Amino acid sequence: MIYEKNQGLQYLIIKSAEEGTLYPSAGSPQFTSAVVNAGHAAGLKIFGYGRFYGTDIPGELAMVDYAFGQGADGFVIDAEGEWETLSNNTVVASNLCSSIRTNWPTKFLAHSPFAYISVHQSFPYKEFGYYCDAVMPQGYWIEFGDTPTNSVNHMNTDWRNWQNGLSGKWTNFIKPILPIGQGWSGSGTITATQITQFVNALKGQSNRQTKAGTKV
Repeated sequence: MIYEKNQGLQYLIIKSAEEGTLYPSAGSPQFTSAVVNAGHAAGLKIFGYGRFYGTDIPGELAMVDYAFGQGADGFVIDAEGEWETLSNNTVVASNLCSSIRTNWPTKFLAHSPFAYISVHQSFPYKEFGYYCDAVMPQGYWIEFGDTPTNSVNHMNTDWRNWQNGLSGKWTNFIKPILPIGQGWSGSGTITATQITQFVNALKGQSNRQTKAGTKV
């Protein structure tokens, strides 16, 4: 991982779980203490990443415990469309995240939801955000049928409007935003130019979403 460090990276996020199962399999997980130690030796922070559906909270909590047990510096929850139709999704999200916080109070925790809040209003953004340290919206412009720059502008507007509407304890939902782009798509070709446009659009936002800031 020295190469990645020499390119200026500060951390790597490595998939460690799919719901309540180690990834790609329980018998041969790719997220191990050896991987974490190699990253640390290169001067990188290493985060686990789990695709969680909310239907097996004990199993998903076990996956977080596993990642931290391997020495992970943090964990990113990839929660997507399944959470929009999940029964009692706000309660389930709160139970998941509050349990992680209780078990690992000093570890970094983020969630990676849809980028455009305005078209996913049944997703439990507030509950995830309340317990997480950061949010990492998935800015997949190819799937949106958009340009990288327009995707960033849309995302920025949606998050600003959403945050400005929060009050009471939910202002604790407002956390730094670390948008993620895409390096692959089954719906089209991703070019280096597009990735550069995405990053430049983030850096060039003169009126970024409010309060917590956008981090590039």
